[in-house]
Amino acid sequence: MKVKFSIIVPVYCVEKYIKQCINSILMQSYDNYELILVDDGSPDRCPLICDEYADKNDKIIVVHKENGGAADARNVGIEKATGEYIVFLDGDDYWLKKEFLEKLNERISQVGADVICLNFKKVYKNGKEYNYYSLKKDMQEINMGKASIRYIIENNIWISAPWNKVINRKLFFKNDLTFIKGITSEDIDWSARVALYAETYDYLETPYIGYRQRTSSISKAMTYDKVCCLRDNIFKVEKIVEMADEKNKKLLIQYFSYQYGTLLKNIAFLQSRNQRRKICKDIRRLHKLLIYSSNIKIKMLRLTEKICGIDGTVEILHLIEYLK
Repeated sequence: MKVKFSIIVPVYCVEKYIKQCINSILMQSYDNYELILVDDGSPDRCPLICDEYADKNDKIIVVHKENGGAADARNVGIEKATGEYIVFLDGDDYWLKKEFLEKLNERISQVGADVICLNFKKVYKNGKEYNYYSLKKDMQEINMGKASIRYIIENNIWISAPWNKVINRKLFFKNDLTFIKGITSEDIDWSARVALYAETYDYLETPYIGYRQRTSSISKAMTYDKVCCLRDNIFKVEKIVEMADEKNKKLLIQYFSYQYGTLLKNIAFLQSRNQRRKICKDIRRLHKLLIYSSNIKIKMLRLTEKICGIDGTVEILHLIEYLK
C-alpha cells in the first residue's frame, strides 16, 4: 500500500526559511505525495521562490492568492488536496528526517488511524532543541483502534497545532473541518472539531518536525483584541464539548482545560489591569475546568486559583512576567 499525502504549506513572509522548509519535503525517501504551496499574498520573494521550485518539480502545486491569513491559506490547500491523508507544515518550520513520509505510510498501512499525532522538536536560535513529548515509544498495538483515544488522553497528547497531526482526508469531506478565516488562534477550535469527529488515533514518538521558535517575547506581541479573540475561541470549544459523545468528551474536556489555562497566561500579558479584570470576569464561570488537565503547569494554575481565585492568579502571572 502506498498512501498519497497532500502536504499543505501556507507561505507568508518566510523568505529566510521557506527553502529549508521545501527542501526538507523534497528530500523525502517516499515519493507518493503532492506539495501544495499557498502563497498568501506574501510581499517578499516567497512567491518567486515557490514558482522556481514548481518549475523544477511536478509534485509541487503553487497557489497565489490575496492575503487572508494562515487559516484561509490552509483552506485553499484543503480544497486542492487529492491525497488520502493531509499533512500541514508552516513555512518557517521543516521536517527533520527524510524517512518521515515512509514511516507514516508504514503506520497507516498497519493501523489506518483517522489522525496520527506527531512529536516535534522546539528549535531555538541558540541551537538548542527540545522534544515536546517524552513517551519513549510509538503507540503500541494494544492501544490501537478504538482504545487509542484513551492513550491520547492518558498521555496528554492532544494540542492545537495543525502541523503535528496527519489527518485522513475523509474527515474533511464528512465534517466541517475548515479553518475559520479572519481570526487569531484559529487552530484552537479547529483542533477541537477534529477531536469531535475522529474515532481512532496513532502517535509517533520520534520527532519529525522542527518547530522554529522565532518570537523573542510573546508578551510584547499580545494585545487586548488578540486575547479577546482567544477568549471567544475558548467559548467555541465549550460548545463543541457540549456536542461530543461520552468517549470524545473526555478528550475534549482535557483539551478545553489546557486551553483555558493558556488563556489565563495570555490575559496576564496585558498591561492594563482593567482589561485583565474585564476578561477574567467573562471567563470566571469556567474556572473549574482546571481540574481536568494532567499538565503540570495547569496543575500549578489550579492550585494557585484555589488559593487566590482567577483574578489573583492572573495578577501573579502578570507580576512574574513583569519581573522577567
